[in-house]
Order: sequence, then C-alpha cells, then structure tokens
Amino acid sequence: MKKSGLIYLLSFLSYSLFLLYLSVFTTLYPVVELGAFVLGILSTASFIYQITYIVYLRWKENISLPRSIARFFLYLLISIGLYVIFFYIYVFFAGIYFGFMGNGERYYGFEAWGILNAFCLWLLFIPTAIYAAIYYIVSNKIKKSS
Repeated sequence: MKKSGLIYLLSFLSYSLFLLYLSVFTTLYPVVELGAFVLGILSTASFIYQITYIVYLRWKENISLPRSIARFFLYLLISIGLYVIFFYIYVFFAGIYFGFMGNGERYYGFEAWGILNAFCLWLLFIPTAIYAAIYYIVSNKIKKSS
C-alpha cells in the first residue's frame, strides 16, 4: 500500500470521531460547538480526499474504479463499526443517562450496556460483516481467476 492509499484508509477515522463527538459532547458545553465545527471540516476534507482518490489517485496504485468504490463502502462501514465500539467504551466508563426528564438515572458499566443493547445498536455490525465477507470473497475470486 502506497502513501496515498494509507491516507485514504486513515481518512475514514474522521467519520467515527465526528459521530462520537456529536453523540457524546454536544450537549455538555457551548464551547464544544467549536470542536464539532473543526471535526466537521476535517470530515469534509476527508470526503474530498476520498473522492479525489477514487477519481484520480487510484491510478497510482493500479486499482480499478469498481474496486475503489467497493473499498470506499467497506471502509465506511468499518468506520461506523468503530464508532459503535468507541461509544460502547465511552458509555461503560462515563455512563448513560436514561429515563424521563426529572426522574432519570445514570447507569454505568454493564448496566449501561444492557440499556444500549435494548436499542440494538450492535446490529450495525451485521451489514459490515456481510459486506466485508462479500468483498473478500469476490476479491479473492478475481485474484485467482487472473
């Protein structure tokens, strides 16, 4: 993997960080809006680089257009899976506030995970696993046939 491909792979982490930042910190302090703005700009710049990679930079690594588009969706789904993992870790230590206004409680640890599992957030891993399996099966068949 060349330098442009590695930057392409790492650029998808900005989406996970942006989602985590929005879901965790935006309700805490008004100063946090600046961080959301900066991460939004980083995510936008990452998306522009990813489109540039798909259109132009993939030629340097000898990757076809359909394969670069397939990699885009694979990395995007993996970044959403990373967001879920980061969010579960955050909730385990920082807790989750659950209940109606005024009479809710904060839950920590495995109790918080139980509440998150009630929302079936872990189901976001299923499309990622299916798409990753299809991607690797198809790419291995293409490599064997050529």
